Amino acid sequence: FSQASAIRSYTKFVMGITVSVLTYPFSLVADIMAVNNCGLAAGLPPQFPIFKSWLHCWNHLNSEVP
Repeated sequence: FSQASAIRSYTKFVMGITVSVLTYPFSLVADIMAVNNCGLAAGLPPQFPIFKSWLHCWNHLNSEVP
């Protein structure tokens, strides 16, 4: 039973990282869309284009990744 606790702990750690990796792109797009065209310099050209929708933002980020 001592191994079960270690396995549970390891599984929790690995699943936490997995969920973070899978949800990071959505969090990034949400954060970018929150400041997009809001008047802050970080949300205006030339730092970022003005996005029409979150899909436009997603596609732009995908095109930036090598």
